[in-house]
Amino acid sequence: NIGAGRLAREGYVNLDRFPASPNVLYWDFRNPLPVDSSSTIHIHCEHFIEHLEHPQAIALLQEFARVLAPGGTLRLICPDAGLYIQAYVNGDTQFFRSLERLGGAAQPFTQPVEVINQMFRMSGSHRYAWDIPSLQSALTASGFEAIQTSTIGDPQLGGEMDGTDDWRRIESLYLHARRAG
Repeated sequence: NIGAGRLAREGYVNLDRFPASPNVLYWDFRNPLPVDSSSTIHIHCEHFIEHLEHPQAIALLQEFARVLAPGGTLRLICPDAGLYIQAYVNGDTQFFRSLERLGGAAQPFTQPVEVINQMFRMSGSHRYAWDIPSLQSALTASGFEAIQTSTIGDPQLGGEMDGTDDWRRIESLYLHARRAG
């Protein structure tokens, strides 16, 4: 469980750079994962990859492919930049109203561009915005196949570990991929 934060799960090795519970181990993700090659059957990575610069994120995806056994699976969840851009272009005020306190904003955002800036920047902690095509391409280049879109809590594709905050279902993309080989 990569970037576990408060979502530590039993039966998983929960890693985070800022452990939020005693069940989460510290790890600096600029280093290789502390796991043997081809030794893992599933990785859950939720709302973490957007906190890495693009080259670090690509290196982490390659690490996921290294530690997963052939046929092992990855569930990857992050904010969907495509949803924000589409909502802005379409003038979808309901989308932006539903995210007016994104990231725990003390004052509600009143303009769509304020919400967009919050997602893209998150007070400086977000480093790269992903959409489905960009992640699919990065996963394929890193050695993954059978890349599928999914939804929150999808029981067929590892969704039992998904966080359930209301904002996740509104603004997140959900991908499931299998390591080639």
